[in-house]
Amino acid sequence: MPPRRRAPQFGTPDFLIHAYLPRTTETPIYNEPPSRFPR
Repeated sequence: MPPRRRAPQFGTPDFLIHAYLPRTTETPIYNEPPSRFPR
């Protein structure tokens, strides 16, 4: 993984978010805007 120079939730496309999140297709993880992602 690249060094965390900036928060991954900023300016990250949904397909990248899917790649970093666990495969929980039955549970809507991010119904909220990216700015409210857990850290």
